[in-house]
Amino acid sequence: MDVMPLIPFLGVSVPESLVLYYMVLVLTKKKESPFVVIILSLLTSIFSFSIRTMPVRFGIHTISQVALMTIFLNLFFRLPWHTSAVVMVLSSVFLGLAEGISVPLLAWIFKLKLEQIISDPLLRILFTLPHLVLLSVLAYIIGKRGWRLPLISEKLGIKNESDKRTTKQSIRQNCLLTLCLVQALMLVLLNLSFHAYVLSPLFWTKTH
Repeated sequence: MDVMPLIPFLGVSVPESLVLYYMVLVLTKKKESPFVVIILSLLTSIFSFSIRTMPVRFGIHTISQVALMTIFLNLFFRLPWHTSAVVMVLSSVFLGLAEGISVPLLAWIFKLKLEQIISDPLLRILFTLPHLVLLSVLAYIIGKRGWRLPLISEKLGIKNESDKRTTKQSIRQNCLLTLCLVQALMLVLLNLSFHAYVLSPLFWTKTH
């Protein structure tokens, strides 16, 4: 289990949840009260913390959190079930890939080991912030540019007067969708790498 005290955990999890909900709102072109988003982020983080305290396999907490957020999107953001699931998975993939690249890169820059960052709540919070800021900026740019994922746009019927798709725009949108699928593969590989990282010391201890 990957568990740390509640307050430091919320210092990591709440900002992550906020960014995820913000990305969803941008991708679906929805507007919601910041207060509602903050409350949902807090509830999501507390739920995730509760799952992490249970003796379950690594990754179950992530799947459970995605499922809960999908339900919240349907209930509070009034998004269809299929759209909620698609946009939540895609946003989570964005987050997973960004974290999988950013944290090891920063660890290499500051000459720290990953286990030091993972085991120290303060370092974990500090090393989490850069990729969350990057994702927030990316979501803001996507919103300003009016970029949309074709699959989501079609399901929601998003059509703007000024959003007349050219061939170049369609290519950009499909490239973004392809990038998301590549990120999903990267997230799976990151999960496998984490398992190897966690299990290898245990194997070494048992055999020596």
